[in-house]
Amino acid sequence: MAFDPSFDFVKTIVVLLDKCFIGSRNPDVIGNSVPAHVYDSTDSERAIEMAQDVLNTVKQKLEVS
Repeated sequence: MAFDPSFDFVKTIVVLLDKCFIGSRNPDVIGNSVPAHVYDSTDSERAIEMAQDVLNTVKQKLEVS
């Protein structure tokens, strides 16, 4: 963010994606359930959209540099 303050957007989204990753890859984090019972297709679709937003933002920043 010291390079470009607009990366604050990326940081915000990546934190949300990190929560999805940690919970789905480490079931002990989500308590007495399994990831298949906690996450559904809507969660997956939203995570993909957020990841695409981050990727597009970073690509745009690299093109400008």
